Amino acid sequence: TINKRDVTFTGKSDTKTYNGQEQEVTGYDATGLVEEQVATLEASAKGTAAGEHTGTITDKAAVVIKDAEGNVTTGNYNITTVAGKLTITAITTPITITAGSQEYTYDGTAHQASAMTTPATYTEGVLIAGDNLVIDVNGSATNVGDEGTTSVASYKVMRGDTDVTNSYTFNPSETGKITINKRDVTFTGKSDTKTY
Repeated sequence: TINKRDVTFTGKSDTKTYNGQEQEVTGYDATGLVEEQVATLEASAKGTAAGEHTGTITDKAAVVIKDAEGNVTTGNYNITTVAGKLTITAITTPITITAGSQEYTYDGTAHQASAMTTPATYTEGVLIAGDNLVIDVNGSATNVGDEGTTSVASYKVMRGDTDVTNSYTFNPSETGKITINKRDVTFTGKSDTKTY
């Protein structure tokens, strides 16, 4: 009696650093396949953003195994297929976001952090081309002496319509300040000329 042989095809796994592009790992490892016999199947795992991306592999019912002479030997095996995975890690260089600071001369109105010329700045040279860091800031000041602290309310990194924030490393955000300076005002008594 010849019993079926167990064979497992496992899609390859790999770890790559986020680069803004779709990355992929292909191929598989076979455990239990008789020497010089070959299998026909496909396995791959792909992804763009940081995280674990489970791959795909040919269903076991569609795997074909042949011997060195080209004879189909698939029926001699109990086949198991296991998909691999691609792990994409975040860029480790940290980004620090700093809420903006700005000075205004008192004009009786509230000055909002979001309306400043530069609401926030962040570490340059880390973002991958095509990624956009969107930052919301809070804070306002109206009068001289108001605290006027500005802070980062939220942020996210978008690549087109895809949120890739987790593909980056962020330091704690830093605060800024809105300063209201005194306004110069001069009161001049009226002058006039009259006849005695």
